[in-house]
Amino acid sequence: MKAARIHAYGHSDQVQLEDIAMPSPGAGEVLVRIHAVGINPIDWKIREVLLAKAAPRALPFTLGQDFAGKVISLGEDVAGVEASDTVYGFANGAYAEYAVVSPSMIASRPRTVHYKTAAALPTPGLTALQIVRDAVQAQQGSDDPDPRRRRQRRLDRDPAVPVPGSARGRHGGEPRRSLPQRPRRGRGYRLPHRAV
Repeated sequence: MKAARIHAYGHSDQVQLEDIAMPSPGAGEVLVRIHAVGINPIDWKIREVLLAKAAPRALPFTLGQDFAGKVISLGEDVAGVEASDTVYGFANGAYAEYAVVSPSMIASRPRTVHYKTAAALPTPGLTALQIVRDAVQAQQGSDDPDPRRRRQRRLDRDPAVPVPGSARGRHGGEPRRSLPQRPRRGRGYRLPHRAV
């Protein structure tokens, strides 16, 4: 199988496309055929040894971590995942045709989400979750049935959770305004009567 690997830390010229042996899943692992990968800033930081202390790895190794693909085979003692499931998640060495992954690091890919979109979700999604859960410490809202009291209580005590792009979904501009419609010519349309 083909894989993007490095033999020394450095710039992008260190990345080499190589033929390596296809991995086989061990106990508690699954083998995934990679359909798409996500590229994140952490990938080049690992390649350029900026995160060598935080994530030490023996050279050479295959780059990448975010992926979307299809489960090909299962190791022993794997539950909740079946061969032919389409999944996305994290894998050490995702820049390859196949990767071995722990079932706890994958999730089912919704049928309406394309492989490329699913591969772009793991790292940014986890980052957003960590911000909301750890930094903002957002909590579930009140069960008060009166929406005015519930809103006031939220404004008084609860921290605001900004969601970029949620307020204006139309190309970042102002919300759509209702414009007066011009009359259409054609069926059912009559020109106004004019006195001559």
